[in-house]
Amino acid sequence: MKRAIFNKYVDKICSEIDIPRESMFLKDRTTKYSNARFILYNVCYNRPMTIVQIVDLMKENGYSVARQTVEYGIQNIYEKNDPDIIEFIKKIA
Repeated sequence: MKRAIFNKYVDKICSEIDIPRESMFLKDRTTKYSNARFILYNVCYNRPMTIVQIVDLMKENGYSVARQTVEYGIQNIYEKNDPDIIEFIKKIA
């Protein structure tokens, strides 16, 4: 069940940020892609999904990520306090 929600979020985020779905799961630390992943972690966590579920779903898509990285990404979004990102998160959640 969480997989379908996760995939819906991936598609919406990729569409909004204008990146191919495959780019979300590449080991690319470019700001555009890392921000997309951080937004994904945030919306999934607020769903609520556990961090372990997020890590597992990322791994299913070929992206191996540590629990601490997901926690960092979630915190990063809160610290940025960017009104556009926050509005987008509210819209898709």
